[in-house]
Amino acid sequence: MIKQVVFFLFVITGIYFSIHLSSCGCNNTIDSHEDSLTTIVQGNRQLMDLTIQISDNPDDADLYYQRSKAFMQIDSIRFAYDDIEKAISIDSTNVKYHFLLTDIFLQGSYAEGAISELQTIIKLQPDNMFAKAKLAKVYLFVKDYQSSLAQIEDMLKAGDENPDAYFLMGMNYKELKDTIRAIAAFQKCVQYKQDFYDAFMQLGLLNSALNKNLAPSYFDNAIRLDSSKTEAWYAKAKYYQDKALESDKSKNSVDAKVNYEAAKKTYRQLIVKNPQYEFAYFNLGFIYLQQDSIDKALRHFELATKVSPQYAEAYYYKGLCELVTGQKEKAEIDFQQTLNLKPDYEAAQNELNKLNGNK
Repeated sequence: MIKQVVFFLFVITGIYFSIHLSSCGCNNTIDSHEDSLTTIVQGNRQLMDLTIQISDNPDDADLYYQRSKAFMQIDSIRFAYDDIEKAISIDSTNVKYHFLLTDIFLQGSYAEGAISELQTIIKLQPDNMFAKAKLAKVYLFVKDYQSSLAQIEDMLKAGDENPDAYFLMGMNYKELKDTIRAIAAFQKCVQYKQDFYDAFMQLGLLNSALNKNLAPSYFDNAIRLDSSKTEAWYAKAKYYQDKALESDKSKNSVDAKVNYEAAKKTYRQLIVKNPQYEFAYFNLGFIYLQQDSIDKALRHFELATKVSPQYAEAYYYKGLCELVTGQKEKAEIDFQQTLNLKPDYEAAQNELNKLNGNK
């Protein structure tokens, strides 16, 4: 008896929902998708409730907005777009509707539409800094650097102490290869916001590229702000490694040793943070190879391949170490594995040819 009652209630609920859905005024915009819309809505309680409310209040813009957001949560962009367009047609002055349409356009990789919506928001609210910052980001994304910088300048007119504006300025100048201006902008950014992780990372990377000794201190600031992220540890270690290689080339053995040790220390710290970081093992192996510590180099290349079995270059260098230590059969296997993973790896093919030619 209980099962029959439950079944009856289920059927009645389905009929009630179907009537409301078929009578919903929103179907005027999506008739061609009615069947798929029905399927999606019936499987989602929030969408069911909103659809019933819309059928009872077809001129309520906010209900379409709420349902558009609900569609976005399940990646139904087409239906999200239809609903937010309906909301805007009812109330075109509500900026939150335009912001949601902007996000829909961006998720659909339609930058021009996003730019148009953000411009509309700024017309409605000329002092909306969030819209201006987002517009500057979209311009940056589409590589319209001059428009992005113009938007940033407009943001700074409202107040000079705007770290987000300076960060975007720095990213524009970085893309334009104007490193000096980029560094100046990022420095302004951290001046006004001393916990801006991404700005410290950019300062570290740019100073590394210029081979400036300030780079490690910027990476240290990034680590101080978030030590769980591997990128700052790796970038700092790589800076020291590159400095050591440069010193090696100039025959400055003292500087090379100091920088190699700093690099090894930082890579070890990185491995403690993330034991699965294959590049740390590989680079440690490479440093030991430069220092003629073949056994240590081999061990670290082996660790790199264990952590990342698809790491072709690690197998190649593992093979080189095995050649030096007289393990030719193992070296042959590793060179072949390199080619299995990366068939165009010419150096591995050359080594394999030499081994086969000596048989």
